[in-house]
Amino acid sequence: MLVMKFSLPVDRHVSSYLSTQDFVQFRKSCTVLYRDEEAWSLRAKGLPMNKKNAREKIALNYLLQWSLKLPARLGSNEWYQEIVNWLQYYVSIQLIHSFIRIQHFDFLYSMDLSQLSSSQRLMWLRLWHRYGRLYNPNREPCYVTEDRPTKRIKREFSYQRTLQPCYG
Repeated sequence: MLVMKFSLPVDRHVSSYLSTQDFVQFRKSCTVLYRDEEAWSLRAKGLPMNKKNAREKIALNYLLQWSLKLPARLGSNEWYQEIVNWLQYYVSIQLIHSFIRIQHFDFLYSMDLSQLSSSQRLMWLRLWHRYGRLYNPNREPCYVTEDRPTKRIKREFSYQRTLQPCYG
């Protein structure tokens, strides 16, 4: 745990007047400021997203602010597709993927990856296959038969092994 050796009262009052980009650049200027979780949580306090991490909340808000400037109608499939075409970095793609997965899950089935570069396409496909069991519409539900417990499914593979009973 990092213990701050100096108090930052000026920082707390100035940070609210900075833009999001300036706030992040100021926080990145030294490790003490970057690891100050209280300042990040104060900045993210008024944002409407439900993210646990304050940095992710601020980043998602920043991306969505820029995506409002796209010409398509807000919330439409075209708007989501323009966001997908616009993003380049893995972190921003990961944030928007989690946002789309929660807000408009059906778009992920109709997403067009043909206009993306190979690295962007690979990032989206990697996130798609990370949740393979979630996206597979033909997957049959796996129910435990009888009273015998089974091991939990690891990723996409289902072995249905039974647990060895404990005698003793």
